[in-house]
Amino acid sequence: MNEASFIYWGDNNMAYQKSIVTENRKNEKQKLIFDTAAKVFSEKGYNATSVKDITIEADISVGTFYLYFKNKEDLFEQLYDEMAKILAAAEDYAINKTTCSVAEKFSRAIASCLWAYQRHRKLARILMIEAVGLNPRFEQKRAEITRKLCEQMEELFKMLMEKGFISIPDPKIAALAYEGSYNVVNYSLQQNDEKTDFTKHAYALAVYNLQALKIEFEHDKVTQYIKYILQELNQGALNTI
Repeated sequence: MNEASFIYWGDNNMAYQKSIVTENRKNEKQKLIFDTAAKVFSEKGYNATSVKDITIEADISVGTFYLYFKNKEDLFEQLYDEMAKILAAAEDYAINKTTCSVAEKFSRAIASCLWAYQRHRKLARILMIEAVGLNPRFEQKRAEITRKLCEQMEELFKMLMEKGFISIPDPKIAALAYEGSYNVVNYSLQQNDEKTDFTKHAYALAVYNLQALKIEFEHDKVTQYIKYILQELNQGALNTI
């Protein structure tokens, strides 16, 4: 490699490093706006919150806000997507343990979703309470997220039926009931004060669903499954969320 080509490579490498730094800063700024918006929306409500309220709380300029989002509606819709990603990541991590019984997978999945709701309770409150009946656009977004989650569970139930692990008359209805059970629990818990620990209800919710699906389990092992997955999550197994 001659001197000219070395210098050229060095310039490219420096530019690449700068682009990474710039991208990281953009991600940090966007996360700041997300977190701040979740806080302000949950405290003031969607209609009473303005872009100015968010920028003042985040200590950024209005111009900076519009570098990342078209308007308040765009930000609110992206908050929906963010919560959906968080739940999907938590659930995927929980059930992708290969040496795992069906009872353990369900226990881990339920506990991880409750953990995610607990960790991002302000964002979850927006999704489950603040946006209800807000406008057709947001209702469609929420319905789309729910539909995708139910379809994923329906496919899982079909697979478990084919392998003889569960016996249910309709995997689609079972998926709807499963998703509905912890959504209603979370909705109820969101009404309580901020000291409420959602994960304390993981055992009761896991046992309810295991019994409903007629999946064999041992009570003490369900307690252990939940304890271990929460330890993993609290120790940073999913530090990206």
